Amino acid sequence: MQQILEWAFGRECAQIRTDPHARLEGETRPGVDMIWIMAKRAELGGVRIDTSIGRSYPHDDAEIVAAIVENLPSNRGGIGMAIRIAELARAGITPDWMPGARPRVVPLLGWRDSKHGEFARTQVCEVIEWKHRGRKMRREVRCCPVTYAPSAQQIAAARRGYLDWWGALQELSVNLRCVSLRDHMVTDHLPPRTPWERRQAKGC
Repeated sequence: MQQILEWAFGRECAQIRTDPHARLEGETRPGVDMIWIMAKRAELGGVRIDTSIGRSYPHDDAEIVAAIVENLPSNRGGIGMAIRIAELARAGITPDWMPGARPRVVPLLGWRDSKHGEFARTQVCEVIEWKHRGRKMRREVRCCPVTYAPSAQQIAAARRGYLDWWGALQELSVNLRCVSLRDHMVTDHLPPRTPWERRQAKGC
């Protein structure tokens, strides 16, 4: 599944049309999708008029793949996820699920160097005053504000995004196996669903 997407959008440069009424080189009309166009071309023996300048059309299979991705249902992310899938496929990458990421305590004010090593910068967070033998004493209490980077929320969001992408690929895999591609065959093989669990099992 992932390989045919990378082939269609990366090598064949298939496009996602964000405008449902957009025309493609004068061939499409509102209400006519790419599957219908492919069927009509097949009736003519696969013939089509190339009106482009210096650029060939994508392979018919690539256009069918793009059309199915373009019509991804809204419960799988709709056109937004379709565009993301196409962008990732062109780059030949998968969503960043932050492999190996663990929340770490990081000082908000940065670090400072001293002869004793590197220490977190501190700030005055409270001033304590008291009297001692009639004298007014004053002392600053310093603290080191910290944060977690990356936070657990950031890691969870990245992995949720990966799962959404994986779910969309699963939907596309089912749909592509229901159509007849001319030169390709789509299997049910998908990227790992939760690759972080496999890494954790190995102790990484």
